[in-house]
Amino acid sequence: DYIEGSQRLRALLLLVDIRREVKDDERLLLDWCGRRGLEPIVALTKADKLAKNKRFAAVSAAKKSLGLDAPPLLTSAADALGLDALRERVVAAVANHGSEPPA
Repeated sequence: DYIEGSQRLRALLLLVDIRREVKDDERLLLDWCGRRGLEPIVALTKADKLAKNKRFAAVSAAKKSLGLDAPPLLTSAADALGLDALRERVVAAVANHGSEPPA
């Protein structure tokens, strides 16, 4: 109910473990974001757990599976990979929407 009724929600951060395939629930959530006019921010987590030579393929697969225009962010809390970029995207999403709620 909070998400459906919130007038302040501007973006949705979707965290997906890079080691597994995208689930239908995640696709449905992104569809819902589109209908609500929310900016989806998708981050693939635990990149440190996947060999570097497999990361690009995983990013491409997630982008295609989720129907994203831009590739998802590649992140790892263990070695701080992509965390600055993730922070920047979240701050930009909030700043770009100003004080007006989505339509």
